[in-house]
Amino acid sequence: MLCGPVVKGRALIAGTISRLPLYAARGEEQLSQKEQPTFLYRSNTAMGPRLRLLLTMDDLLFYGDSLWAVERGAAGQIVDAYRVDRSRWYYDTNDGTTILLDGKDVDSRKIIHFIGPQEGLLDIAGIEIRSYIDLLKVRAARLRNPAPATRLVETQEQRYTPEELDILLDGYKTNHKADSDSVVHVPFGLNLEEGATQTVEMFDGQANQLALAFAEKMSIEPELIGGALDVSSIEYQNQQGKRSWFIDMNLAYWLDPILETLSKDNVVPKGQSVRADLSGLVALPQPENTEVRED
Repeated sequence: MLCGPVVKGRALIAGTISRLPLYAARGEEQLSQKEQPTFLYRSNTAMGPRLRLLLTMDDLLFYGDSLWAVERGAAGQIVDAYRVDRSRWYYDTNDGTTILLDGKDVDSRKIIHFIGPQEGLLDIAGIEIRSYIDLLKVRAARLRNPAPATRLVETQEQRYTPEELDILLDGYKTNHKADSDSVVHVPFGLNLEEGATQTVEMFDGQANQLALAFAEKMSIEPELIGGALDVSSIEYQNQQGKRSWFIDMNLAYWLDPILETLSKDNVVPKGQSVRADLSGLVALPQPENTEVRED
């Protein structure tokens, strides 16, 4: 992924959510370790719970949905689960809703289908992604060649043949792309006219506008992925306030559909729900020395 703002947003959203421990609860009370569904915190596959959740979030961010395959025990409880690669499953084109796994119908009890809070970025931000990549390419070209338009103007009519002009143009192109300062000879009868120099800074405003668009479509604060508003509409009082806002407004938008899906009766027993332990995100390190000294 070449889009820096998207990479940052993905790292914040998917990276943070994938680190959250999941647990089952009954009402407001967390179940004992013995009662916890084992698939929430371990796996017999090479894909551990953290990587499974990270890739699930990637799917939700970029495609809008994700799929897990599950194994069930003798009593029907889920004992293991792994995320299915996007290349292995798709919707049946006949109805647009039936999921085919490896080209075949799949028992609904053998899968968990997650549906994200919105369409994936590849659908709703495709134009912005392509525009950002185009901007990077143009910006890189301007770094190599700040004055891209150079004109060789003949001052004497029909002095040079087309073949001679081709040789001259090739020579100037080579010198223009040289790593060090170049010295060129302008033959009699030609004028060398440099076009307007375009600075790299002129692209910063366009990059910022795209960053704002990405932030909007990822439901994340622009400043977190490098976007800058002219006037900030939100002022954070302290570091704790920043974290609380990120958890309540940004993370919850993406996390809640996952927890809701895992809390369904076909995933955990009726009456139970799956939650995420957010304590590690909210807690702030305390100063080592809190002693108050009096003079």
